[in-house]
Amino acid sequence: MNTKNLYLLLGFVLLSTQISAQTTTLTQSSAQVCAGDPVRLTATGCDKTVVWSNGMQGASIVDSVSKTTAFTAVCMEGENVLFNYDITLNVEVVLKPRTPYLMCNDDEIKKGRSTKIKTFGCLGTVYWSNGETGREIKVSPEKTTTYTATCRNSNNCAAEPISRTIIVYEDKSELTPTVSWKYGCDGESVVMTADGCTAGTYVWYKHKLLLGEVSTTEEINRGSSVEVTDGGNDYFYTARCQFLECLGNESNRLQLAFITKIDAPTVTKTFTINTSNPEAVDLTSALGKAMTSGGVFEFRKTEDLASAKISDPTKILEPGTYFVSERSNGGNCVSNSTKIEVNAVEGNSQGVSPVVVENVQIPSVNPNAVTPAVVSNQTVQTTDIGATIASAEPNDNLDDLGIPQAFSPNGDKMNDVFLIKNIGENEVSLRVYNRYGHLVYDAEKYQNNWDGTANTGLLSQSKIGLPDGTYYYALKLADGRQKISFLTIAR
Repeated sequence: MNTKNLYLLLGFVLLSTQISAQTTTLTQSSAQVCAGDPVRLTATGCDKTVVWSNGMQGASIVDSVSKTTAFTAVCMEGENVLFNYDITLNVEVVLKPRTPYLMCNDDEIKKGRSTKIKTFGCLGTVYWSNGETGREIKVSPEKTTTYTATCRNSNNCAAEPISRTIIVYEDKSELTPTVSWKYGCDGESVVMTADGCTAGTYVWYKHKLLLGEVSTTEEINRGSSVEVTDGGNDYFYTARCQFLECLGNESNRLQLAFITKIDAPTVTKTFTINTSNPEAVDLTSALGKAMTSGGVFEFRKTEDLASAKISDPTKILEPGTYFVSERSNGGNCVSNSTKIEVNAVEGNSQGVSPVVVENVQIPSVNPNAVTPAVVSNQTVQTTDIGATIASAEPNDNLDDLGIPQAFSPNGDKMNDVFLIKNIGENEVSLRVYNRYGHLVYDAEKYQNNWDGTANTGLLSQSKIGLPDGTYYYALKLADGRQKISFLTIAR
């Protein structure tokens, strides 16, 4: 061994001795942090450059972590690795809770009064800037004060804080109006009135909400009442009383609810009364199901909804024109009226006459014939109320499509749609009629998606499915083949 190599060997031995004499370890400030919070990592025993697995360099680094991470490090001199740390630092990341919503009874209060500030959506404990804890606090600030709420979960991770400023004043009016209102119907307006401001003028405000917080506020009227058309979860209204230059406290907040406008009832019968020997007829038998949940029918002798109602519409003994309307549950919305004719006849004829159903088309039926014509492979029959419909005998050419005779659209994900199994590439039109001959479903290009809800006619505006019972359909292929038959909806 020459002298140069000997010196190199002695140097390596001395360096190894120095490294082994030092403590080479990795430490961390915490084994668990909240997402996005910093952790400090420290390496000892390397007098050169410490390079960490996250790419950072230095004997002590601070890194913000968003997910659970394992950290390692090496000691380097230039591009040469002197040694690897044989320790791995595992930092577990815990998710932070979401920021809660704040709601305050009054954002502006008179000095000496109190108000409540509430939080919503904190899955943990709420800590307030005034030292209190809990989802709700009652405060009585002496001056305008900002209160901050912070939500902490069981791992002591904190959400982004949220603040609300309470304005305190001394020179405003004591008057606080209360606001009264009613439900509105779609397309109509609601008139709100206020009371409690006998010595001043009412000022009305419209507030728009965004994520539960007030985003805009505008003055909309001055006076004892205001007419509005916007409602739902995005708006609320308040009133204040202005006396001279003083603007009083805010009234209670109101969010308006608008009910779907009710269509006029559909009448399926006319009646006859024998004037010589009258028997009572039941006007209610001319109607189907109410359009609204809990809706009721009202019968009158005029179209005027303010006129007196007929006390017992099931025992009508006089011929004439009667009117029926529907009133929603709670009495807030009333439909237009529909006529019910009760005709006078002489002799023994009395009872029910069918309403003419004009929207049912029977292929090749002669409209001038006394009895509807019979089309090949079809039989024509009449329902119990006189609506002419057609039924089809089995059609071998369409049996391969796999057309069901019934389905149960009850939301259990089994047989919920009218599924033509082998529709394939066939272009199919589908029309469905109820037992009164009214078209309730019409699809020019059927996509196996009918769930028993009407898309045309009286019930098309309702979210309630068609009632259980027997319907009939007219199914036609692009090549001209068609089938008319019955189906059953059974939930």
